[in-house]
Amino acid sequence: MLPLFADQGLTARLMAARRVGLEVPWDGRAFGGEDVAATVRRVMVEEEGKALARNAREMQGVFWDTARQGRYIDELAEHLQRRRRREQDAPCT
Repeated sequence: MLPLFADQGLTARLMAARRVGLEVPWDGRAFGGEDVAATVRRVMVEEEGKALARNAREMQGVFWDTARQGRYIDELAEHLQRRRRREQDAPCT
């Protein structure tokens, strides 16, 4: 992963922590060509890349499971509704 702006750095670190990819190291100003090449080599050639690919496929199954995503949305909506009811029922101080 080569994060360039906004929340991409956070997302890259989270995905690297879940072992679905690698973040290209950078010095805070620029990405070095050797670092990019070494990271691509780790993913595409070395054994480590097979494990990353396997983990990415498993995560893809979660993201593309529309039934599961629908349940997550329903659970979030229910949680928000319960919270709103609690706030409305709470006595004013």
